[in-house]
Amino acid sequence: MVLVALAYLAGLVVGRHLMISGGYLLAPALAIALWHARGLYRFRRLPGHTSQSGWLLLAAIALPGWAASNHAIRVDRRADAIAQSIEAAPLIVAEGTIAELPRVDADGQRLVLDDVNLWPRLGTDSPIQFPLKLYVMTRSDMRAGGTDSPNSETIEEAHSDDPAFVQGMRVRAWGRLRLAPGRTTPGQFDYSNYLRGRGVGAMLLAGRPADIEVVAPGSRWATAIFGHVQRTRDAMLENLKQNLSADRFGIASAVLLGERDALDDDQLERIRRVGAGHVISVSGLHTGLVFLLMLTVARLMGLSPRAVALVGLCSVWSYALLTGMRPPVVRAAVMATFLLGGWATGRSAALISALAVSALATLLFDPRNLIRTDWQLSYVCVTAIAFLAAPIYQLLGARNDENDDDEKLRDLQGRWRGFFRRWILIPLVIVIAVQLGLMPLQAELFGRFSPLGIFAQPIVIPMVFAILSLGLIVAIGGGIAPVGAVAGWALGFFVDIFEVFTTWLSSLPWATVELPPMAPWLIAVYFGVLLIGPHVSKPEGQLGDFSPPQLKHMAYRMLIVLIGLIGLAWSPIRGPATPPGELTMYALDVGQGDGIVLVFPCGEVAVVDAGRGSYGDQGRRTVAPLLRSLGVRRIDLVVATHSDSDHVGGLRYLVENFEVGIFAHGSDDSGDEEYQALLEALERRHVQIEQVRAGDELKGFGAAQIDVLHPPAMSGGVDGLGGLEGNDASVVLLVDLRDVEILLTGDIEDAAERAIVESGLARDIDILKVAHHGSKTSSGADFLESFDPEFALISAGRNNTYGHPAREILDRFAARDTIVIRTDQQGSIRLRTDGEQIRIDHFSR
Repeated sequence: MVLVALAYLAGLVVGRHLMISGGYLLAPALAIALWHARGLYRFRRLPGHTSQSGWLLLAAIALPGWAASNHAIRVDRRADAIAQSIEAAPLIVAEGTIAELPRVDADGQRLVLDDVNLWPRLGTDSPIQFPLKLYVMTRSDMRAGGTDSPNSETIEEAHSDDPAFVQGMRVRAWGRLRLAPGRTTPGQFDYSNYLRGRGVGAMLLAGRPADIEVVAPGSRWATAIFGHVQRTRDAMLENLKQNLSADRFGIASAVLLGERDALDDDQLERIRRVGAGHVISVSGLHTGLVFLLMLTVARLMGLSPRAVALVGLCSVWSYALLTGMRPPVVRAAVMATFLLGGWATGRSAALISALAVSALATLLFDPRNLIRTDWQLSYVCVTAIAFLAAPIYQLLGARNDENDDDEKLRDLQGRWRGFFRRWILIPLVIVIAVQLGLMPLQAELFGRFSPLGIFAQPIVIPMVFAILSLGLIVAIGGGIAPVGAVAGWALGFFVDIFEVFTTWLSSLPWATVELPPMAPWLIAVYFGVLLIGPHVSKPEGQLGDFSPPQLKHMAYRMLIVLIGLIGLAWSPIRGPATPPGELTMYALDVGQGDGIVLVFPCGEVAVVDAGRGSYGDQGRRTVAPLLRSLGVRRIDLVVATHSDSDHVGGLRYLVENFEVGIFAHGSDDSGDEEYQALLEALERRHVQIEQVRAGDELKGFGAAQIDVLHPPAMSGGVDGLGGLEGNDASVVLLVDLRDVEILLTGDIEDAAERAIVESGLARDIDILKVAHHGSKTSSGADFLESFDPEFALISAGRNNTYGHPAREILDRFAARDTIVIRTDQQGSIRLRTDGEQIRIDHFSR
């Protein structure tokens, strides 16, 4: 079974890179399978005269995987073409069947629709059939691009006892269609790929919950089953909410059911910093703990082995339904079914065989699981345990006590060592194996690794088990006053301990280490050493010798190789690799906002604005991943051009997670709540704050020079800026490296542009960061005539509702033969210069 799963997996992987029509693959696969069908009976015996049949059958199994990957890629391309053709439409009507457990909270609703029809214009008779699922999002405080939907009534069912939306219902929604943002910046999390793993091809921003209505209730059996599951889940969450405070409810609901909406960003960040992010995202760990808990209860009740197995099966599959059938939970449920089936029938089942069965089952059900982040993390964890736990245990295991002369002393030592091995050594071994397996994936997906997680997990997991056990009691029996009061108090106690422990641990200097991604070939070598190393014999031994001396020998050798690999893999963490004498500027795709990173010739780093914060924090999602991919741990200069949230919202995350030298700003206007939070973070981190004015020079950047051209020196009026305020009070910087000059303009408009020109500071420049995202209120003819840029860089959101950049501004640049580069079309842009030549490239959407 292991070989069958590996063959199908190999077909899926190869199929994602080599496109061949599915018919050409399935036909030879069927022919080979029929020709060698006799070999299926003896498939386990590959050596000898059956080996040819066995390998040909493996090839026959791989070819359907190849075809499945090819088909998925073609469907993706068709969905992209459809979405791109209608993305600019002001209002889209979508109709589909709810395919997953709906998520409803105070902010709105999130639905995944299948069998989707799209109408790009109201009144269109023939719909467009969308080949993938559609992710529909609403927020209670917004409308879809300011456009009223035909359904303006509030859906009363949302507040009734029964859920307004149930899996299987047919619904209609109005809103703006959007492609999911892909990886447009190095190190950034690929949200588009994440949604593709779920079979989702686009998003519909539907505004308020009232913009979705029920068209048909769905089939009777689907409504009955999924409605019951949803009502049970809602009742469990309500019991938790009634017996816990708001902050405790967030942790408990995340651990029990994977509901992270009640957690704030700070809580999430603290938990992730210590490598405990998996405990707030329902996974195989949670399923295993539920499984263990229910088996223990069943055995304490004195049930027979078969009855215990039945209780275990019912519990894991019920938990899978309640948590939305997520791949890690399904993986654990399939493995539990396989292992319990062997136990109930008196047959043994190996862990690796159960893992292979579950992998094959999940990939056959949906080949897209292969690219799902949670699927990858789950299977890497279990594979690492299966292959690495034994050699690591031998490396860390205690000495043999059979040579002790005193029998009583030997018995006493044996009991203590048994306790140590079961409750301390084995959990530590499992954690080390998992961390070694996850390290490259964490670097690739999240850009960091938590070394303290190795020591934290043996403490965190028992806490999670306590929270999960007590959470189940409160969620199920919390409506009974004595049960809710007692169990709720105990649950709150363990939640508080968990919160205090993770808060303390996250404050330690080495709680997390920034890791740039590994090269693909190095990932292959790394996993090759991990998986093959323990099974390679020493010269005087034999292949497959798993005796304790042999395992210990291989463990030591593997450890030495791993230390070398880790050092080679992440050597860039010493600092950003910049060619000598070059200045690199990154204009980041932060949506409708500005975010610029400058890496100077001697390695100094400056960040000018960082996009929006709060909902979709661009500092966290875009700027920080780039800095981590460059190996940056210290930002020498942070500049907030002005206090608008689309410029400074993401800076708070950077200030709280990187060492910052100087923070420079122009205006004292701190009325904005997000800007005020940034100033408070600067004060907590003891960052030096400087207010800059025209004529100032920001020093400490080697051969490069940074001059401040705006705002003007104190001259009365609003904030001492001569009557300028808002966008016109933006900080304007001129970055100069020998013969190349870059002008960064923030959001200045006509008044500020005139003030700069009249001050006599204008000169010919090479690169202009166009003000205010290409708004028609900026980039006036006189301003462009005075600076005469060769390149115009526009930072704007894709298909934004403001119409940026304005057509007349683009025409103005075209008339001047200025080369325009845009983040909304090209993604994040990199400009490199040695002071004479300029090289520009971009990261495609």
